[in-house]
Amino acid sequence: MTNHIRAENVSLGWPAGNAMEWILQLICTGGGIIAGMLIERWRRKWELEKEAMEKHFEEIKKCLFRLKERIYSLRHSFILNESFSLPSISSVEEELREDYERWWRSFSLRGFECGNLLFDDLRNHYPSLYSKLISLEKFVREKYPDFLHALIPLLQRMEEDPGLKGLIERVMSHAATTAQRKVADDYRKAVLFLSLGISWENWPNLYRSLRVEWNTIEEAGKRLYNTEEAKKVRDIREDAFGIMDSCCAEIDEVMLSKILRGKCRYVRAR
Repeated sequence: MTNHIRAENVSLGWPAGNAMEWILQLICTGGGIIAGMLIERWRRKWELEKEAMEKHFEEIKKCLFRLKERIYSLRHSFILNESFSLPSISSVEEELREDYERWWRSFSLRGFECGNLLFDDLRNHYPSLYSKLISLEKFVREKYPDFLHALIPLLQRMEEDPGLKGLIERVMSHAATTAQRKVADDYRKAVLFLSLGISWENWPNLYRSLRVEWNTIEEAGKRLYNTEEAKKVRDIREDAFGIMDSCCAEIDEVMLSKILRGKCRYVRAR
């Protein structure tokens, strides 16, 4: 009877020994194949996601590079230095005319720099930076006209300063040549810089050309510095530079990072 059972077991293809061990071995072998297939599928999917993430991150970095260039360009709208022409009251008033479409009325960091989709996608990955960029857009649209409005009374106050006025009258007492008008404008420019707390180290060429009359210029600059008109212009400039510097600092952090934060509909980032 025992021999008959053993023969039957062999005829069924069961290995010698415990039949349960054979069953477990079969399950493990089949499970290993399935597990290997799943692992390979997961690995391929991970590689595709990684490639997509890296490509998307490069797109974001290119966008941020252009944004930083745009912000540096924007700084010149608030910077007054020796390479720029002295703004006149009439030119500032012209800039504020309502019947002209000025750049600051619809200022945006989108479009050419990134495009709307990529710019808005920044909120998914770097919400803090996105919020700062939006704040900068809003600041320019709302505060740049305030900056221009504040410049007008400051320029008027500067023209009325007795020390500067006497200095310009002496220069222009002869023929009003182009060279003399330039000297007079240089006097005005230097006094304006000093009233805004822009040290002469930022305009060395102009400073060297005015050293003969420096005492009079410096005194006029100090008088204007303490006026409400000058303080208002300084405050707006400092606020603008603060927002721009904060944006650029965070952009630099992202540019140095290796991993894209957050996730979006374009890619499942880590």
